[in-house]
Amino acid sequence: MEQQVFTLTAEKERKELEFNIALARKDEEFKAAMDRKEEEFKNKLMKMEEKLMAHQTGLASNDSVEHTLKGSKHEWALALKSKGMPFIKKETNPTSIIAMVSAAICALLAVIMQKTRSVTHLKVVCKVLFESFVFGYHETRLVFHQMVWKYVREEVSKPWKILKAMDMAPKGSLNYRGLETLRQVESLQKWERGFLPGSISIQDKANKMFEVGQTVCPIK
Repeated sequence: MEQQVFTLTAEKERKELEFNIALARKDEEFKAAMDRKEEEFKNKLMKMEEKLMAHQTGLASNDSVEHTLKGSKHEWALALKSKGMPFIKKETNPTSIIAMVSAAICALLAVIMQKTRSVTHLKVVCKVLFESFVFGYHETRLVFHQMVWKYVREEVSKPWKILKAMDMAPKGSLNYRGLETLRQVESLQKWERGFLPGSISIQDKANKMFEVGQTVCPIK
């Protein structure tokens, strides 16, 4: 009886050991395959960079192409195509443009900023766009203002947050008149929307909040 128990235990341990060995081999094969794929991807990116550098050098030495580069972006794309670049077409779909630009930026940063976190990549891109003014000073300020305005109005200066601050302020130190005075800091033009919502917008939200409150706890 003891011999049978010993045999069964040994057989079970042998099967578990074989299973673990097979699992370890599979894991090693998977890691090796992933390493090969990563190496292939890096090699392809390096080749693409070399081709781009070669084409840029060829374009710089060609006066006619240099003249074309001074024209529109579509003419620039046609010039690249004439020098041997792959088929390039003018993209008009905003969603496709964003996807293509995002893929190009991520692929480039994966090469020139290896082993760095995504937040570092994002900081570099933001500095290039909003501090180096690669697309122009006034254009950058306009776009940056629009992005910050959207974030502040949707995440920070929400009307219900301002209403709560007005209710919690001691002795009415924050009211509609004070809010309009504070909005003067932005030097807004007529009908221009600032970072802080106007008193009319907040009053409208307050009336809606009162109506909802009446359904929960009516005040007679």
